[in-house]
This record gives sequence, structure tokens and C-alpha cells, in this order.
Amino acid sequence: MSNFTICPFCGNSIPPAASVCAGCQAEAHRGASSADAQGAALLGIAACGGLGWFTGFHPFILSAVGGAVGAFGAGIVYSDKVTWKRIQRTR
Repeated sequence: MSNFTICPFCGNSIPPAASVCAGCQAEAHRGASSADAQGAALLGIAACGGLGWFTGFHPFILSAVGGAVGAFGAGIVYSDKVTWKRIQRTR
């Protein structure tokens, strides 16, 4: 059993290519979450906006560039992140 993941909800072994647990139907979400991207974008906006204000070079333009770079960077940094979510569905 190499590279198998253990389900955090029911404890079943899950193959690497699977995106749903066979035991409890928990779903794997890979990559950066929207909260990760928003946090990195806010950090980029604050850092580049402060730099622009300090240097006097168009803080709004630098803030926009910093936000875009931060959100894009979060997608690269968190590309291997796996979050398991168990959603209760009703019929």
C-alpha cells in the first residue's frame, strides 16, 4: 500500500487517483482554496500598496499588481494541498 491516503472521517484507505472515499463519500478538493487565494491577494495588496505609498509610485497600480501576483502565487504554492470535505446530501 504505497501512497494511499487515509480518510479523515471514516479511516478507509483511498487510492491516490480517487477523489471520493468509498466508505463515507467524502470528497477530495485539490489545490488552493478560495480562502488561501484571498489571503495571499490581501497580503500582496498590503505589501505592494505600502511600498507604493512609501516610494510615491502609484500605490493603486502596485496594489492591483500585488493582489494578482499574490492570488496567482497561492495557486502555485498550494497546488499539492488536499482538503477533504464531507457534504451531507439530502434527496
